[in-house]
Amino acid sequence: MKYTREKSGIAEEVVFMAGSTMNRQTAISPFPLFKLVTIIVLSLMLIALIFYTCDIAAISIEQRQLKHLTHDLANKIDTFLLDYFTDSATELAKSQVVIDACTNRTLPENEQLLSVLNASRTVLGVSFVYVMDSNGNVIGSSVDEKGFSLAGHNYAFRPYFTRSMAGAASQFPAIGITTMTKGVYFSAPIYADSSKLPCGALVIKTKPHSTDNFFHKIQGTIETLLLSPDGVVFSASRPDWIFSLATPITDEQAIRLKQSRQFMGQELPVLPFDISKTIIHYDDIRAVTASDSLQITGWRVVTIGHTSFPLVIALTISSLIVILLGLAVSNVVHAHREQTLQERIRLGMIHNTEVEAERRKTQQELEIIFSTILVGIALVRDNRLVQVNQRLCDMLGYSMHEIAKSNVRNFFISKEAFRQFIRNHYQTLPHSVVEQVECYLQKKDGTFIPCMISGKTLQPTDPSRGSVWVIEDLSKRKEIEKALDAAREQAESANVAKSAFLANMSHEIRTPMNGIIGLTKLVRQGVQKEDLQNHLDLILRAAHRLLSIINDILDFSKLEAGRYEVQCSSFDPRETMTEILTPFQVLADVKNIDLVWSVDTAVPGTIYTDQNKMMQIITNLVDNAIKFTNEGEVRIAVSFRKRYPPSSRYLFIEVGDTGIGIPREHYDSIFQAFSQVDSSFSRGTGGSGLGLSITKGLVHMLGGDLWFDSEQGRGSRFYFTLPISEPDEKIEGEFVTNKEREQDDVQQEKAGKQILVCEDEYINTVLICTLLEDAGYQVSVAANGFEAVRKWKKKKFNCIIMDIQMPGMDGFEAARRIRNMETDGGHTPIIAMTANATEADRKACLQAGMDYYLPKPIDGQEVLDLIQQCIKKP
Repeated sequence: MKYTREKSGIAEEVVFMAGSTMNRQTAISPFPLFKLVTIIVLSLMLIALIFYTCDIAAISIEQRQLKHLTHDLANKIDTFLLDYFTDSATELAKSQVVIDACTNRTLPENEQLLSVLNASRTVLGVSFVYVMDSNGNVIGSSVDEKGFSLAGHNYAFRPYFTRSMAGAASQFPAIGITTMTKGVYFSAPIYADSSKLPCGALVIKTKPHSTDNFFHKIQGTIETLLLSPDGVVFSASRPDWIFSLATPITDEQAIRLKQSRQFMGQELPVLPFDISKTIIHYDDIRAVTASDSLQITGWRVVTIGHTSFPLVIALTISSLIVILLGLAVSNVVHAHREQTLQERIRLGMIHNTEVEAERRKTQQELEIIFSTILVGIALVRDNRLVQVNQRLCDMLGYSMHEIAKSNVRNFFISKEAFRQFIRNHYQTLPHSVVEQVECYLQKKDGTFIPCMISGKTLQPTDPSRGSVWVIEDLSKRKEIEKALDAAREQAESANVAKSAFLANMSHEIRTPMNGIIGLTKLVRQGVQKEDLQNHLDLILRAAHRLLSIINDILDFSKLEAGRYEVQCSSFDPRETMTEILTPFQVLADVKNIDLVWSVDTAVPGTIYTDQNKMMQIITNLVDNAIKFTNEGEVRIAVSFRKRYPPSSRYLFIEVGDTGIGIPREHYDSIFQAFSQVDSSFSRGTGGSGLGLSITKGLVHMLGGDLWFDSEQGRGSRFYFTLPISEPDEKIEGEFVTNKEREQDDVQQEKAGKQILVCEDEYINTVLICTLLEDAGYQVSVAANGFEAVRKWKKKKFNCIIMDIQMPGMDGFEAARRIRNMETDGGHTPIIAMTANATEADRKACLQAGMDYYLPKPIDGQEVLDLIQQCIKKP
């Protein structure tokens, strides 16, 4: 039944449902004044919050930019000022001229020292470069543009001197006491040849503007400062801020600063702002600050950037809020009017409520799944996106509103890519499912992302209803694959670089070693005094020892790869032990420990094995024993033993000490590469952890074995066996006899023989020419491959000595050209004499057409014998 009442002024209906027991009455709601007041108050609070947030955001953006700028500026100062001049000071401190001056080998202010210091000052572009002895006296100084020198002054009180004498490089920004100009002092300790304590310091003082230049290059409204640990402005983009205090200091700090004379009594006014605060004000300007530390302890770079209140942005957003406020008030009033009507008809709105509630619940669950799934989903109809989830919007950089109704073609990288996708996949949708198709899609910002796409039609019989596409972002997977490829390429490049480095180092060190050994031998031949001969013998031994160490370092990579060469020779084990252990006596005396060695009488006078490898093994073990022994003794014993079969003979060598011993937990790792018993920063001894690993590899290389026993606190004992054999004395004696018999014939054959020496190193040229001319040969010299070929064309030579690395044309190309131009069966012997000392280098020389190969450093007699062999050979 339905009743209608007309006296209320508004058509009012009351619906009664059959069987209902509910009492349905309507009432007009009061005007929502509280709601309006709440909306207005919240809007005003929101506007205030927007003003505050805009200001905070502007400050945060400026600070972020300042931090990047400050960090870059600090890195530039560290790299191009601090690191550069610290490395320069360290390298100059290693100069032999500087060391000689500090150790009184040469006079102070000698011409060679001044030449080095003045040249260094010019190259580095600094104010002064000077040398201080152990008392802080300047014994050598460069002169500035006015001819002024710091020689004779004493700066022992300066921190950079005391730090250098403590064995550390130092940087010290200050005002010079003598010159009254500011600069950064870079110092490095100077060590004598074998001393562990510095004998002086080398100091570089930069020019006054060296630090200011970094700050003047900053453009715009950004100000920069360089602060000392006490807050003194050492450099700044504004000159009037220099030598000011960034923050107030106490009277005690002021007295300490004046006594240090770091800033030479400069008046230190306080800046008109506190630099420690994030936001500062000066000159009616609001600014933010950022700082970053430098390598010099306590010193930092500070930048100041102007920032103003973003009034326009705040007003714009606030205007939108006001508009929304008006709409909200209007909506509340309108809603109240509608509510008075809705309350009168709400009793008729309860039909099928349970079914509707269940439908909404199911729809909500589906929407949650659709919006939170980790892959992009799109409903496509007529090539347009009808519906997408939030994940796809995030992937492509669009909002829901922007992406709705968009054409699918807009998201492909090109029209051709879209056509190809349609031909290959889209047209097959009515008949089959498209699975895992890789392609690139274009984002809103124009960049491309790799994606995996799968698709299926909603209803195969009716394609017009559309299709569902699942899109997965493959960016992270591609990045991981790219990172793995880059890591693999980097590892391969590192392996190539390692091989190149070892080859280059071998060549660069062998070339000067050839000159040292060769010229020392030539000088010794002309020296009659026995003491000078002994000194020259020591130089030769040291040079050969250094060459042996170089070879052993290069052998480490061969040990890792299982490739090595054993070069056996005959030698006296007792002389070898004396040569090995005599230099260690100095180290033992310094540590006040006894160095005792003995060779059993049963050991033969001459043995046959790899002498260099044996010397390296004993050297490594004795060096470790002395290093880890602070009191007591280091004992080396060599004995001779036989084992089955009877012809098998070997040396048994023991190296024992009374040092710290090896903890039992480190027994298993003691022979591992890069292993240290104590790897902490406070350990008493250094080392790379390769010594015992190389030693064990060398022992195994020679067919022996190495083991040890140790007791912590009471010392260690290392034992190793070394298989040996005796050389055939009859064959050696016959060789000497034949050599003496042929000596006169050789001298006659040398007369008139022409030798061409192709070498670009001056010292090596002098060495080989002197050797050949003294032997009676006529020598011609070529500085490169071009000159060697040209001289060979003009003149017939009995033999050519060819270097490999030369400017213009190298030895390989020169040898090939000579071989290609030889006619009528003629053949000039070519001997390769090079610092490239690997087996691959020897094969390369022979493949280029050379007849023989000699690695540097050379043995004079070996060279003469080989030339004689070339001349006699048809």
